[in-house]
Amino acid sequence: MVHVNYVSLYQNCSNNVKQFLEFISEHPNDITKSMALALDSIRLYVLGQDQDQRHVIVRFFNFNQLYPLSQIKSHLINKFVCLRGTVLRVSSIKVLVESI
Repeated sequence: MVHVNYVSLYQNCSNNVKQFLEFISEHPNDITKSMALALDSIRLYVLGQDQDQRHVIVRFFNFNQLYPLSQIKSHLINKFVCLRGTVLRVSSIKVLVESI
């Protein structure tokens, strides 16, 4: 597992990489998968490690778009967001019906 500091990476990179990182809030699955593939390729070709090892998993932290829990609405579905807060109560999972 690779933990990536978003703010540090964003501040110390070129303009092309900044555009790539700005794309993360709209398409987080594509970005994390492409970064995992790039890091896995580096591990294979540069470090010479075998492919039998586990796949690389990328996790971002210190993301700059922080939302309070009260502002999380349906417009943020499939978006990459950062939450900060304390969990006070947990309930069972309820099924979300999208169509009948």
